[in-house]
Amino acid sequence: MQKPKEKKETELKILNQYVHLLKDYHEQIGIKIKKSNNYTKSKLSVEIFEVAQKLDGNINMLKKKHKEYEDWLPKYEKELEECKENFDKVFKKAKSTCKKSKDELKNKLEFAFTTYDGLESDLRDDLEVKNILYKDLKILLSL
Repeated sequence: MQKPKEKKETELKILNQYVHLLKDYHEQIGIKIKKSNNYTKSKLSVEIFEVAQKLDGNINMLKKKHKEYEDWLPKYEKELEECKENFDKVFKKAKSTCKKSKDELKNKLEFAFTTYDGLESDLRDDLEVKNILYKDLKILLSL
């Protein structure tokens, strides 16, 4: 199970690595152009142009994703704080509702509890994992 924060950080890291690879490749082509004859130089000029376009696009995407992450993180940290404060209360209420219900809500709650109980204990104790369950339970209890 990949946690939301970890997932976003991994995406940023991968995109950043790709940008660095494109920069290195762009530099290598530039060096080859200087040492090449006319035909190869023309071919490499087209290739360096294409790499430069990819590089620009990916740099812009990296900036956008980084900005989205910076905007998302404070909201997510608030969610985690709310979960930390209210998880036990919502969990107990959902268990109680599950025992009383006899319809589709009961099936959905049981599925959520079964999935959560099936996790390893260190994952069940992780606040980000609890937050996923917490948000699901809140939605189900509001139905």
